Amino acid sequence: MADAPLSRPWLRLVALLPVLVALGSGAVWVGTWRSGVQSATGSSVRRRAVMDRPPTETAPPVTEPPVAAPRRSEWLECLIQHELRAGPEKKHAEVWVLRRPHINFFRRLLTLRGFWAHSSSSQLKCRERSIDAEMNCVDCVRLLHGGFYGHMGVAVPAHPKQEKVMGCLQLSKVLNVEANPADDQTNGAWDSAPTSQYAFCNTLSVNYNAIPS
Repeated sequence: MADAPLSRPWLRLVALLPVLVALGSGAVWVGTWRSGVQSATGSSVRRRAVMDRPPTETAPPVTEPPVAAPRRSEWLECLIQHELRAGPEKKHAEVWVLRRPHINFFRRLLTLRGFWAHSSSSQLKCRERSIDAEMNCVDCVRLLHGGFYGHMGVAVPAHPKQEKVMGCLQLSKVLNVEANPADDQTNGAWDSAPTSQYAFCNTLSVNYNAIPS
């Protein structure tokens, strides 16, 4: 007996059978659905990444190299001028060369030499001086300072005599002298600083008459 042909409802049921089987095993369907969501999400992210504007690049700030401070000279050249006791028109001038760090000791030397006796008519001007080994010294003077020589110090000529500026200024040094305060015989002039000597080169010493104004 030949099989009767399936009616249309049955054909529809047979066609939907794979779908029903898929629904019965929800893991397959759900997994496929989730994969589709993830794929769609990934496509959306990729599209946004392509369509978004590129980030603005900020140029690094322009930094200029620091300006180096001008190097200061190791020497000073000082001019002193003052009136002589012979009269206000009689002037005396001296030029000294010294190491820059010794300027305060140079002022003490001038005080010991009576430079400030007529401070109202005395002038002291200093400027930077480049090193010049060919300069000559009219006189080379040492200031002994500290210990028994006291705070102001004692001015003495260089020994042996120094005629060149380099030989004169190289006399500046700490002296190897043992000074015990218990042996102080300076009537209170003792100074606790190390006993040292500071040398100064006098390159010019002249008397002249002032030009009337």
